Amino acid sequence: MTLDELIAEGESLVRPCFLLTGAPSGRLGGFWGGERQDKHNAVPPAAVALESLRHIITIDQTLLGELNLPSAAPLSVFEIKLVDGNERYSVERNPLPLFEKISCTGDPLYAVPAESFPPIEAVCLYGSARIGEWLRDLDLARHQYDCIFRLPVVQDYMDADTRLAPFYSGKADAIVGGWHMMWPEDDFFMPLEMRLVLTTIRDAEPYYEIWAAGAVNNLSVKARIT
Repeated sequence: MTLDELIAEGESLVRPCFLLTGAPSGRLGGFWGGERQDKHNAVPPAAVALESLRHIITIDQTLLGELNLPSAAPLSVFEIKLVDGNERYSVERNPLPLFEKISCTGDPLYAVPAESFPPIEAVCLYGSARIGEWLRDLDLARHQYDCIFRLPVVQDYMDADTRLAPFYSGKADAIVGGWHMMWPEDDFFMPLEMRLVLTTIRDAEPYYEIWAAGAVNNLSVKARIT
C-alpha cells in the first residue's frame, strides 16, 4: 500500500461539513459565547444547586439539515456549574425561536462549506476492498487499526491528515458535521450510528463534541482534553 493509494482511499470517504469562523466570509451560521436574549446566563433564584450558566455556542438549524443531521431546531450548548464544584453541559434544541429570530451578544460565526478528510481509523474500517486485502496481508482485521500506526506509510498518511483535515487548519472556531478523531481516552473509533454533529475549537481546551445517537437523535456532549 502506497501513500498515494491511502490518500485516494481517504478522498473517497471525504464528508461535507461547515467551518464556522469569525471572519465574515460566508452566511451567518451561529454565535459564540455572550448571552442569548431569550435565555439569559443569570441563574434563576430557585435553582439553588446551580452556581453559573454559560452560553458556549448556538448554530443555525439549516446547516444541520444540509448535512442530514438532526435539524428540527437551532442547537445550543451551555456550560452549567454546580455549587458542589461539578460541571455538566446541556444541549438544547428548542423549536422556537428559529435561528434567524435569535438575538445574542456573542460573536457571530459565519458558515463556509468545506470537506472533512477522514483519519486513518476510518480508512481501515470503511475503505474499499483493497484496504481489507492490505490489512489481511498484515494478518489484521479492519478493527485492528491500532496495530498499524508505526508503519511508515501510515505515519505519512497521518501527516497528510493534519494538512487536509479542517480540525487542524487553524481556520475554524467550530466545525459542523464531518469526521471525528480518536482522543487519548477513547477505546475505539466511534461507529457510524454515532454521528458527530459539532466540534468546537475556539477557546480550547476543552474541545466540545456534540454527538447524535439512535433513531430519536439523542444528543450528548463530550468535553475533550488532549
